[in-house]
Amino acid sequence: MRTLTAPHRVTPHKLNQGRAALEQEIAPLPAPYVGLILGGPNSVYAFSPAEAREIAKKTSALAAARGASILVTPSRRTGDERIEAVAGALEGTPHWIWDGVTENPYFGILGLCDEIVATCDSVNMLGEVAVTGKPLHMARLRGKGGKFDQFHKRLVAEGAAKWLDEQHDPWSYTPIDSRQAIVTEILRRYDLKMQQFNTPIR
Repeated sequence: MRTLTAPHRVTPHKLNQGRAALEQEIAPLPAPYVGLILGGPNSVYAFSPAEAREIAKKTSALAAARGASILVTPSRRTGDERIEAVAGALEGTPHWIWDGVTENPYFGILGLCDEIVATCDSVNMLGEVAVTGKPLHMARLRGKGGKFDQFHKRLVAEGAAKWLDEQHDPWSYTPIDSRQAIVTEILRRYDLKMQQFNTPIR
């Protein structure tokens, strides 16, 4: 069995729970909200601080067009230099950046934000945004994408994602939920096996 995205941890309960917690944390910031989810360097993408700064500027332009505030969560791979570059680029734009001390607001951002920007270096992050059905703006990084390129093209073809450096109005699409597809297939095959075991021996 092949799925476009990977199995994930996103559930309606986690999104609602995370949303409620984050709403209290960022209460002074005006809605709507644009989420910025940052990955980090890997074997394909170097992801320099300069790129982080440029992504933040483009996200700021998107937020300005929507009249929105920006909510930022870095990953373990992001690193202080990139976080500082993002913070500097967002000066003057209503924003909130997770401090890395309190509970990770990742599910809260997925649940609360109206549109989400995510760096293109993580199949899991992009796939988890696609579960929500919310516009996914992929932030380009320099590098030889290889299998990532194919994944990005599929997300665009499915209508889930568009590139951040190409200005777009908000759009909608059918959420892509690989977990449900996998569970359904497991149950189907289990039922087939049980039918075989229950077949009378002649």
